[in-house]
Amino acid sequence: TPLFAVIGAGYGAACGAASLTHPAAEADFERILHAADTGILKRTLEAHLNAPRAECSRGGTESLVVATPDTRIEVETIDAGMGCIFGEQEYWFAVKWRTIRVESGKILNSTTTKCDQKSFRSIDDWFASPDQGRVEIERVLARTGQRMATELLADLSLPDCKLRSRESG
Repeated sequence: TPLFAVIGAGYGAACGAASLTHPAAEADFERILHAADTGILKRTLEAHLNAPRAECSRGGTESLVVATPDTRIEVETIDAGMGCIFGEQEYWFAVKWRTIRVESGKILNSTTTKCDQKSFRSIDDWFASPDQGRVEIERVLARTGQRMATELLADLSLPDCKLRSRESG
């Protein structure tokens, strides 16, 4: 199932004056969102979970043993929302996911990872360049996948996921 099939969009009339200059913002945001490669969330999550970690090193010259995973991660939903406080394009992703023991099917945990994004571009600039908006969305999805891996491996709770783009990306 493509990830965009589980993406729900939540919008509001949070943009006030910006809605006068860009009345189709919600529909345009949804179009840009669905043009994005949402699979990047999964690929980034897998890359971060499969990356070598110091606490897992065996030391010595032992050969690497590849084990069959005993746990799987299941993404239940990905919700997205948009806002524009102070005329900047803002949006968020909330990924509801859980870990499940493969052998028994037992749910080990269930959580939601939410990342807020503030673009350096204004609402008008953001929608004037839909390809750049798509690339920004893909970067936020990648950071959200990275955040999910970090949350899964962390011993302590983490601060809120607040992201901000710059001209360089």
